[in-house]
Amino acid sequence: MSQEMANRVLIWFAWLCLVVSILGWPASALTIAKDEPPFVLGLSWFAIIQGSFIFLVQTYVKKSQDEKG
Repeated sequence: MSQEMANRVLIWFAWLCLVVSILGWPASALTIAKDEPPFVLGLSWFAIIQGSFIFLVQTYVKKSQDEKG
């Protein structure tokens, strides 16, 4: 697999992680975690969303460094 293709796959996967984690918060609050305290649930999902966002930023940094050589 070429470096460009690998970067594309990483960026796609990073976006997928971010979107799924953003949608997972309200989905879990309305279904399986409805008995959890909202603040605790929100903190937990915020940590996952933050990690996904950092992953996304890192993939763009990697892509930028790869393009520079």
